[in-house]
Formats: sequence, C-alpha cells, structure tokens
Amino acid sequence: MVSTINNVGFRADNKPTQSIFNNNRQQAPIPYGDDTLDLQALALDKKIQKKQKSQERMNKMLAYSSVGIAAGLLGQLAISLFAIFKGARGEAPGAFKATALEFEKLAENTGIADIKTTKTLSKEVQRFFVDLLDSAKFDPKYMKRAGLKDKGFPNATLLLGDPGTGKTETVRMYAKATDGELATIKLGDFANSYVDGTATNMLNMFKAIKEKAQKEPDKTITILFDEVDGLARKLDKIGSNNEYLGKNRQSFITGLDMILPLKNIRVFATSNVPIEEIDNAVVSRLKRNVTFETPNVDQTFEALKFHLKDCEGLTNGKFDFFKDKESEIRAFLKDLYDRKGAYRDLTNIVQDAQARYTTAMEKAKDDTMMFDVKYLKDALKEKGIMASELDGKKNTANALGMEKLSFWQKLALLRSL
Repeated sequence: MVSTINNVGFRADNKPTQSIFNNNRQQAPIPYGDDTLDLQALALDKKIQKKQKSQERMNKMLAYSSVGIAAGLLGQLAISLFAIFKGARGEAPGAFKATALEFEKLAENTGIADIKTTKTLSKEVQRFFVDLLDSAKFDPKYMKRAGLKDKGFPNATLLLGDPGTGKTETVRMYAKATDGELATIKLGDFANSYVDGTATNMLNMFKAIKEKAQKEPDKTITILFDEVDGLARKLDKIGSNNEYLGKNRQSFITGLDMILPLKNIRVFATSNVPIEEIDNAVVSRLKRNVTFETPNVDQTFEALKFHLKDCEGLTNGKFDFFKDKESEIRAFLKDLYDRKGAYRDLTNIVQDAQARYTTAMEKAKDDTMMFDVKYLKDALKEKGIMASELDGKKNTANALGMEKLSFWQKLALLRSL
C-alpha cells in the first residue's frame, strides 16, 4: 500500500477518511495520489474537447450564414441590375407590353349571333347598337350639317346591368358586325405589385391601343373594358380612400382622353353596379349609358334556339323540338329565369345537355334518338337547387320556427336545404 507523509509528520495511507464533524454526515471522499492527477487531466481534456466541438459548430453556423447572406446580396444585386436594364430600355419590371394586347377577329365566328337580327336583346338595347353600327356609314353631309364632321359620333359607352345579362356578349356581336377587331381587357391584365406599376402599365396599354388605331385608320378597333367596378366606382362606395386606387383611376381617365379622339375606336366598359356609384369623371368620358335588364323568357327562348342551332336531333320531319315541346321548354326557361340566369348560364347548360344527349345515344347505340328537354333539366339540376326553391325551403323553416322542431326534424330539414 502506498503511504504518504503529511505536513505534520504522521504517516497515512491514501484511503479516504470519514469526517467526524457536521453531525457525522457523509462527505465526498477526498482523492489523493497519482490517480488524482489522472482524473483531473481527463476532466480537463473532456472540457477542452467539448469547447473545441462547440467552437467547430459555431464556425460552421457562421460559414452557412455567410453563404446565405452572400446569396441574398447576389440576388438583390441581380434584381437591381435587371431593374436598371429595364429602366435603360424604358420599361419597369413587369411592364405592360404591346404584345399583351390580344385582338380577336370575329367576322367569321359563327358562334356569335348577328346583332341586327337577334331577338335575344331588348328592342331598346338592340336599336342602340344597330344605330351605332350604322353611324359609321352615314353620309358625311348630314354629319357636317349637324356639326359632327370633326367630332364624329360618341364612341364610348358604359354598359350597366347584373352579371349574366349579356353585356359582354353584345359587345362581341357588335365587334363581329363591324368586321374589325376586338380587345377585351380586364384590370388584372395590367396589375403590378411595384409602386405605381399598375398606373404605369395602364398608360402603356393605352399607348399601345392608340398606336394600333393610328396604324390602321380604316379599321374599326373595339375595346371592351370588362367589369371596371374596381376602377370606376366612387371611392366612398368601396370603403377606401387609398392613394393607390386614386392613381390607377387617374391613369385610366388619362388613357381614355388619349384614345377617344380617334374616330376608328369604339370603347365599351361594363359594370355591375348602378350608375350612381360610378365616379363622375369616368361617367363623363363614357358619354353614353345603356342598361341591360335581366332577359325575359322570350329573349332566353331565342337564345336557346341560337345555342342549339347545330343540334341535328331537334327535328326529323315529324318532330319539331321548339314547336312540339314549347310548353316544357318555357317551364325550364322559367326556372332558369328565376335564378337570374340567361346568356352565361345558358351557354354552359346547353353544352352539358348536348353531352348528356350524346351519352344517351352512345349507350343505346341509336343515332336516331331525338333531343329532349330532360337533358336541359338534368344539366340545370347539376348546377344546384333553384333559387326560388331554396328560398321557399328557407321560408318554411322560418315559418315552422327552428326552436320548436325536434332534433330529427332539424336534421331532415337541413339535409333538404
């Protein structure tokens, strides 16, 4: 056993001793000798290694952070250089380009009705568009006598009415009849997230329209601004006095002033809100106002005839769909009319009905089957419960009083709605 001599000359071994103080409580053994040095060295080594690993992790994190910061700076630099390059070319990032304007040539489009002969419009609306169409061919001496020689006829019109009343389709009819071209423009076509980007794009768009009209002075250019409520409504009607909206509106007004003096341009703008909610500055530029009412059953009947004009299963010599099934057809159209649906809904419903008719012939392997109203009814049912029927069930629920119904009665009623 290894022994040591302490500082007072007594010999002692290296076994740990127990203290007799502190109420005989155990104390941690006190190590002695060479083993103590080994344990201390080992603890010190572990501490150093732990510190080194921690430092290595910190270095890696700093390295990754540096790479990320460098990549971000390079990205910002690339965006800045791109913006400078665009600016040097006179363009802003996301700028509207003339090629973004898509013009349709509708003269040969048989899917669009003839505005002079169609019965799908009210007489007032049809008369307005036919007169506007004919005004391009009026004898100049009459225009001179009226003082319109240099001014020309008013060429900007605001079309008002609920969705689905035929505003957009009527403009397409008109554009087809002019044998010219039509550009349909929505606010999203020139929207931009950059500061003043939307206003700038709007002016660029009007410049592109003006350039095209000037290059083709003998061609009628029809421009349709579809659903301009976001631009044309009074600010207090949309609950905002946003400077952004004000700049966009000013650009729209400035653009109209830019193109309206051109005699070969016809401008139409559609809106779903009453004219009282349209900004006066916009109304003054769109000189004429035409209101589209919800089409009645007779007008929708004529629209249905047009949509089904290519269906060969409507007649076979003995059977005439629109004559023999007129009462059923009008009952179907009454349901559609009650939902305030007409041109927009009718187009989709007829296409669906034709698909159902095709499927029925395929299953029966019979190409002599005649078209039936049931295909139209099934297509309409696919779009959901009629508004009138739904309102009736709601009124029933209110009349009964939901609080007086049992749980199962409430469940049955909810399932029926």
